[in-house]
Amino acid sequence: MGVLYNGCYEVELETTNIPTWQLPTNIRAWQPTARPCSRQAECAGISSSSCVRTHYDSTTRCLCGDNLPPVNGQCEAPTKALYHACGTSDECNDGLLCGVPNITGTAPPHLRVHAPTDKICLCDTDNGYREKEHTCSDADIMKTSIFAIIIVSCIRKLLVY
Repeated sequence: MGVLYNGCYEVELETTNIPTWQLPTNIRAWQPTARPCSRQAECAGISSSSCVRTHYDSTTRCLCGDNLPPVNGQCEAPTKALYHACGTSDECNDGLLCGVPNITGTAPPHLRVHAPTDKICLCDTDNGYREKEHTCSDADIMKTSIFAIIIVSCIRKLLVY
């Protein structure tokens, strides 16, 4: 008898006298799911988790800062992604700041889980980061960087010749 390891699961197979066409084909990796939530307070029992909705799941869930489900009720992520509850900007990923969202009118669905005074990780717009599809894009920074590289290259070529 052999043990086949593949990803997060293992399957024991009797390898003697089994043609390959009879081996199981519908094996899927086990993916833990996080508890659904409708308010940040519902995630209070899970340390460092936030009630967030990601771009790949329309349900708000208690997720760790890296947008993964807690393991045994614990989160290991050292920093937090966009829309996660925070106390200071040091808790947020690069390109994010901890602050109260400036919402005028009706809040988007992914922000309705927070109270109006809750601080969450938001895109650092002062440094060129812009929110697009549940992520922060640094397109403005990239444009500026590419422009600066081109200018420096041209000046260098002029000075060398």
